[in-house]
Amino acid sequence: MKKVISSLLVAFAVFNLSGQSRTLEQLVQSIENAAPSLLPFQFYLDSNFSYDEQQLLKSYYAEIKNEKSTIGFQRGITEITHFITQEIYSFHTQFGAVPVTPPFTFYEISAPTDEILFADDFDGSGVLYGLDYFDSQLVIIEPNTATITPVGPLTNLVSNHLPSGLSWNPVTETMYALSGGWDINVFTGAQLYSVNLENGELTPIGGITTEPIGFWLEIDNNGIAYVASNEKLYTIDLETGIPTEVGPFGAVTLNYTQEASIDPETNKLYAATYRSPVNAFICEIDKATGNATILGSTNGDEYGAFSFSEIELLGRDEFLKNEIIIHPNPSNAIVNIDIPGGNTIKDIQLFNSLGMSQKVVLTHNTIDISNLPSGVYFLRLIIGETRIQKKLIKL
Repeated sequence: MKKVISSLLVAFAVFNLSGQSRTLEQLVQSIENAAPSLLPFQFYLDSNFSYDEQQLLKSYYAEIKNEKSTIGFQRGITEITHFITQEIYSFHTQFGAVPVTPPFTFYEISAPTDEILFADDFDGSGVLYGLDYFDSQLVIIEPNTATITPVGPLTNLVSNHLPSGLSWNPVTETMYALSGGWDINVFTGAQLYSVNLENGELTPIGGITTEPIGFWLEIDNNGIAYVASNEKLYTIDLETGIPTEVGPFGAVTLNYTQEASIDPETNKLYAATYRSPVNAFICEIDKATGNATILGSTNGDEYGAFSFSEIELLGRDEFLKNEIIIHPNPSNAIVNIDIPGGNTIKDIQLFNSLGMSQKVVLTHNTIDISNLPSGVYFLRLIIGETRIQKKLIKL
């Protein structure tokens, strides 16, 4: 990771200095009670938990994620309309697509990347832009390959702010951005900008100091802009930056990295909300009241990018509708790969969380990971002409 991480971790840290071990229940409760932050969930883990505590938590969450995802590949991405997403839980930072109706199964497009996007949106010509957090720059994302092309630095970004919102106004044909600042979990304001798509230059419009707003920015088909605090929906004046409260979300509370998107056909507002790996959902948000209706779980995934897309993804065979199961997961030795329908594995690769290839041998649809260090891995399978990637936890 880049050096900016270390300074942010110092500012974000609330260490357990007692030296006493904590139970799993205490660790989980600490996460649920965490103060709002725009930083990814992994920052909170690194700042507040020891390595052993993190491994305990990740094993716990992995089991829950597996229980929630047993429905697996019941729906492929043969539909034209889906969400383009970037999953950033534990810095996996891989791009994928999620069907617009549950189950919200994540289908990978790319291997883990170095970039973390905190916001994204398509412009009027169908180009997908994003805000790269680590390098503070505007980028273009190619949806089929997740290739990222830098446009330019986010000049005029408020000091110590995180880029948190990016949205296209179809009425004025202008891209807008939002940033927010937290200093040791204390809200320090948000800022609205217009964005020059030629070079990434930000033009400040207005600052927000009265409410802890900054989780995302989304503009609907009528040019009405919406922003979120951790508990409420607001509209925001795109000429002044002044927010107006709409109402509380009710069913969800936001924390860490969030994103939202407008359905271009229905003009409805959807959000990928996140509080912890057991409180991660895709919701429909009533623009008149702010009330959030939970549509389904993201299986613990935390999305830094989340946009409706009408671009048809390539290379997805019909058999993706079937379930592919790896078990046990987590595992400390032998992992079985169940592939129904008479399909066979053409190639297999294993990557660690840094994207480094690991030696693995496939024997009768099983692999042995006993010699690997504990951690998060990605198992990539090629079956026919289709690539499948599954997350694997080594205990």
